[in-house]
Amino acid sequence: ELVPSWGTFLLQVLALALVADLGLYWGHRIQHTNTWLWEHCHSVHHRVRTPSGFSVAYIEDRDAFIQATSPIFVSALIVRPHPIVFAVYVWFHLSNNSWNHSGLQGWWVDLVTLKFLPLRCDNTLHDAHHRFSGYSGPSAKNFAEMFWLWDWVFGTLSGTQKLAKRQ
Repeated sequence: ELVPSWGTFLLQVLALALVADLGLYWGHRIQHTNTWLWEHCHSVHHRVRTPSGFSVAYIEDRDAFIQATSPIFVSALIVRPHPIVFAVYVWFHLSNNSWNHSGLQGWWVDLVTLKFLPLRCDNTLHDAHHRFSGYSGPSAKNFAEMFWLWDWVFGTLSGTQKLAKRQ
């Protein structure tokens, strides 16, 4: 079909988001737990202690491939979305990452970014990751970018989000 139905569109966007975010979670987590990947790749991004709109672009090439490019393309191979759905999802995924690093908070951010939906990470979760997990090792927390579900399921959800919100 030339244009997907609304039901197909929503189902495929949700499937892409869940699969890609799971891949991003593990790509991100592995870069915190693998010393070589941390030292040569992901630590570059963590030189920025407080995320900003510009820090999303401050990322080493291999890091971008491991936790951004690969999960998006693997999710497309698994979900096999309509091309329009895939284009919209990629735009949403990249803009979500930019918003996560914006440093902005508030009801209007949650509304514009759909972060009011169940299981969605708000911006303070990623702020807390940058402020309190800017190192390598098993005690780093809050790796998820779209759904906090992955941090909860795999035991890496931290209460530092409340501390980051107060600061």
